[in-house]
Amino acid sequence: MPAAQYLNAVGMGLNLDRENPDLVLQMLARNGVRCGRVEIGWGNIEWDDETRLTGNGDRQRALLKACKRWGVRPVILLNAHQGAPCPTRYFDGR
Repeated sequence: MPAAQYLNAVGMGLNLDRENPDLVLQMLARNGVRCGRVEIGWGNIEWDDETRLTGNGDRQRALLKACKRWGVRPVILLNAHQGAPCPTRYFDGR
């Protein structure tokens, strides 16, 4: 997809906490929003199964399904911040 298409698009950050993603995406789509930024923490990928998310994985799936249902293109940012920059396994060592 050409970058110019993103420059001409109306979009917003989809940092939904407790909101109903289906309802929010429905309202956004009906009002012309065509793309949304979705942030997934790289540290939220499960160590043993990289196809699964820890913590809020169900909310992320619901958000992405709502994007698909309402025709809003998710622009996914895989975030690697200083707190947990990658999948991590904790252990006690001696």
